[in-house]
Amino acid sequence: MAPLLIIGVMTCLTALASTYGGFYYRTRPTPSAAATPVQQSKARELKTITVPMIRDGHIRGYVSAEFSIIAAEINPHQENPEIDSYVLDEAYRLIYADNGLDFQAIQKTDLNRLTADIKLRVNTRLNREAIQDVHVRGFHYVPREQAFN
Repeated sequence: MAPLLIIGVMTCLTALASTYGGFYYRTRPTPSAAATPVQQSKARELKTITVPMIRDGHIRGYVSAEFSIIAAEINPHQENPEIDSYVLDEAYRLIYADNGLDFQAIQKTDLNRLTADIKLRVNTRLNREAIQDVHVRGFHYVPREQAFN
């Protein structure tokens, strides 16, 4: 009888301790819950865009540009496709409308200015810091004569 009583008491104590441990684990405050949620960054490669270069009413050539972005992910389980569209739209607009760039003799500083302008304009349009950085993966100018040969 005594061994059966000891086994019963041990079983009750084990159940009580595991219930208390589970309750404590689920209700304790965690440091990450008290702080603001950390935004994770994610690098994404974007589609290649081809922009015609029109000067004096004639197509002079084409710029083919590939970008990747570092974007802050609010919810890491949900893609944010509108950011890609905004980046490609702003890149196209900047390349198409910039008459000051000579694409036959592009400089590094021109690309730095271009990526900074894309980042600024996208963040302004979205009214938040959605883009942390824009990288140029490829940037090629093809004169019109070589494009169709």
